[in-house]
Amino acid sequence: MAVILATASYDETLRFWDPSTARCTAVIGLQQKPATAIAISPDKRSIIAASNPTIRMFEVPDGSRGASDEPVITFAGHTAAVSSVGWHRRGKFLLSGSEDGTVKVWTTESPKAVRSLDCKSPVTSVSILPNMVDLVAVDRDGRLNLWDLRTGLLRQRVRPTAGPAEARRLPLSAVGVSSRVSCVAAASHSGLVHLWRAQKGPEGVVLRPSPTYLEAHADYVTRIAFSPSSSAMVTASADKTARLWAPARADSHSGGSLARGGAPPAPAAVGDSAGSSSAAGAAAAAGSAGGGGASAAPAGGGASSASAADEAAAAVTWVPTASLIGHEGWVWDATFNADGSYVFTGGADATARLWEAASGDLVQTFAGHSKAVCAVAVHDAQVPAATSSGRER
Repeated sequence: MAVILATASYDETLRFWDPSTARCTAVIGLQQKPATAIAISPDKRSIIAASNPTIRMFEVPDGSRGASDEPVITFAGHTAAVSSVGWHRRGKFLLSGSEDGTVKVWTTESPKAVRSLDCKSPVTSVSILPNMVDLVAVDRDGRLNLWDLRTGLLRQRVRPTAGPAEARRLPLSAVGVSSRVSCVAAASHSGLVHLWRAQKGPEGVVLRPSPTYLEAHADYVTRIAFSPSSSAMVTASADKTARLWAPARADSHSGGSLARGGAPPAPAAVGDSAGSSSAAGAAAAAGSAGGGGASAAPAGGGASSASAADEAAAAVTWVPTASLIGHEGWVWDATFNADGSYVFTGGADATARLWEAASGDLVQTFAGHSKAVCAVAVHDAQVPAATSSGRER
């Protein structure tokens, strides 16, 4: 299975496609439960589909087996719609965020969650950091939550610090994490994208805000994704476009870019008071998540404030390189292929599309769904030997 391309739609199906011909190769019926998010396992054998309120895992159809509407396993435990799903790199664990206000961790061997993290507000998007230990989740209360997956400790709960004051408390709708530079980007209902740096501190990862923000779109941002090399970022929006971005120094971009600046206050640890650094308060706030006695990460103020080098690193921003225009409605999802040369999008016009990342040119249109395509997943990377058997060894 060289390339797996899958789409999920409100027409209650999963479709699999040949990217070179745009031909649909298989269809899985979702039994009157449309999927809102999907993710392909690292070994390419399984796909998870989020719905309300469960997550189902199906076998990916290939030449030796056809498509089956029967899930291999159904993960139950959320009490409201599941908004976001993802896999741990080794393929044994998966993650989910839900409108019930929780993030849950699951193993492929059990239908019950092995850990539940309480964000206390409907979760709109989750993403795991490159260290495969920490996770970020954004919520409708406009907060970015940083969790330690090993202990269940809430390390930080922060709000955007740059941008118009009225925009900083709007719901956050999407989050993405780069693989190399550890940039965390979160988008709001206003179309702004806020940036943080994930830096290693004495107690673990600490999020430090960038003094810049991006006026990314004219409407609600639905998705943020980074290329595997971190050399590009894509944002999708209700304004009917997706936009490609490249990293740049905050003081090197031209006036025509969509970056804006302003010196931010130091990041808070847990809670919403800027400068709060109470480890006891952090541990108390994380108590319902099973903190395990671990202490909180230090806040940004006082002795733990960022060095000049850290502040310079946090000043990296992103500039637009291309707009992907063609969908006739909201663009619900966007993702890169393994080498970052192509972008796949899904839209309310019932199509998925393939674009060349370097030029922004449309390469292929995938038509066949009868309702909006709300999720797209692609896996064309080589399967590591550790997962080629289908399970972690």
